[in-house]
Amino acid sequence: MIELLILYALAVWRLSSLFSYEEGPFGIFDKIRVLVGVKYDDMSNPYGENVISKGIICNWCNSIWFAVIITAMDYYIRSFTIILMFPLAISSLVILLDGVTNVNK
Repeated sequence: MIELLILYALAVWRLSSLFSYEEGPFGIFDKIRVLVGVKYDDMSNPYGENVISKGIICNWCNSIWFAVIITAMDYYIRSFTIILMFPLAISSLVILLDGVTNVNK
């Protein structure tokens, strides 16, 4: 049980980070943010004009949404959820380890 909690926590952290801050491949997460109403000021700082856009740029806010979605997925289709979350969790660990080791800086 604790293994799933760690796996899902890492996956939620990764999803939250992707949707809040990162560009993603082909700028997909930038496009999603603009699609839901995220705007940028003169200093390129994002701000939201509606509830969804405010929530998507807030890592703490969207992590709750992703946790609810993943929990529901786990309840209905656990094996698929685990397969889907493993790459996200591994990516999270790599990013965390990179931050701790400072190899790329």
